[in-house]
Formats: sequence, C-alpha cells, structure tokens
Amino acid sequence: RIEDLIRKTETGQLEDLASALHVEVSALRRLRCFWDPQAPLSRGRTYPAWCFPMCRADGAIIGIRTRKAKARPGETNKLSYPGSRTGLFMPLELAPKPALYITEGESDLAALLTLGLEGVGRPCCSGGIPIILDLVRRVRPLRVIVVADNDQGGRQGARRLVLALHPYVKEV
Repeated sequence: RIEDLIRKTETGQLEDLASALHVEVSALRRLRCFWDPQAPLSRGRTYPAWCFPMCRADGAIIGIRTRKAKARPGETNKLSYPGSRTGLFMPLELAPKPALYITEGESDLAALLTLGLEGVGRPCCSGGIPIILDLVRRVRPLRVIVVADNDQGGRQGARRLVLALHPYVKEV
C-alpha cells in the first residue's frame, strides 16, 4: 500500500507541500514523501495527511510519520500510522560526502537536502540514537554534524547525541 501511495502522489501535490516548507520537490521525493487521503488514525478513523517513512539504518521502512493536512488549533499535527515503529527519516541513495548531517525531523532534513547536503532526520530531539549509531557504523562518515533546534530540548538532545557519536566518528 505504501509504495502505491508514493507512486500515486503527483508532482503538483508535492509542489504545494514543498512551497509551504520552502524546500524542493526533489528533496521530498528522496524522502519518499506521499499523500494519504485516508491515513489511519485509530478505531477505524482516518484523516488526510502528508506521510514520511521512518527507517532502520539499512533503509527499510518501519513506520510512517504523518502531518495532518489541516490540524485544529491546539491539535497535534504530527502523528504516526498505528503499529509504526520510530525510525530515522532517510533519503533514498544516502551518500555522506564528506560529512553526514543529522537534523531534528523530516522538514529540517528536506531543507538540508534542498541545500545539497546529505543527512538523516531524527524522529524527535532526543530520539533515534541507537539507529543513528547503527547507521554511522554502516556508512562510516569522516564527520558528523548535528543540527539541533534552537530550544532547550534540541540543545540537550544534540549534546546527548554528540557524546554517543564520539566513539564512532573522528569528528563530531
């Protein structure tokens, strides 16, 4: 079902999201972003949403993060498909050259890809450390650059990630 939704998502639809996020459509395509008019919620309910696959270090999809098309004030905009496991947002054909950037979230990663840089997105400011370490052991980047949100959670999560990365990467 997911691969079908990725294929069915038209460029015009992605252009609207790309414009709202100030990123390129090619970045969203690399993230396998897709539109699901009936994203599953719970108890059989659905909602229209943009969807971003979450992956293991080997790129296999293990979950789907959603962004509601229209969230009410005070309502959570970002949810996940029921049964999703938390993973990294990873572009197709990840090729760290010479550095691997790690952002907080899928839209920050799309912005990074738009700039021509390579990286992955954490699921939240403190999440994904075990999968990131697995990825770093696989791709062996010379340098990792952690890009954190400029808030307390982002800074604390970045510090924890940097400490965890030091044994595996020459320069963090």
